[in-house]
Amino acid sequence: MHTEAQLKLLFDRLEQKITYLQDHANQLSVLVDQLEHEKKSLQSTIQEQRNRIKELEKKPVSDKQTFTKSAKIGKIVKDNLAPTADHTELKRKLDEYIREIEQLIAHLSTLS
Repeated sequence: MHTEAQLKLLFDRLEQKITYLQDHANQLSVLVDQLEHEKKSLQSTIQEQRNRIKELEKKPVSDKQTFTKSAKIGKIVKDNLAPTADHTELKRKLDEYIREIEQLIAHLSTLS
């Protein structure tokens, strides 16, 4: 059997372990609360991004007419240049079209 002093020592160690476990449980509880808050915040951010994606997916439909011009570049070049046009005239026209395309890209970049 254990003496009274040994029992007292065992009881004190048990109390220390219980106190440690309670402190640890409290810390974990605070951490769980923080993680739940972060989870809600992230879910909200995800939902906002999904909504933004839906908006952006709908947006190109209204901007589609802007791109119909770029689909006709070959036809425009062919129609606007005389059969005797030289290389510099063709290069100038292509440079104009490239600048216009860059402006469209910049405009679309500002939408996102």
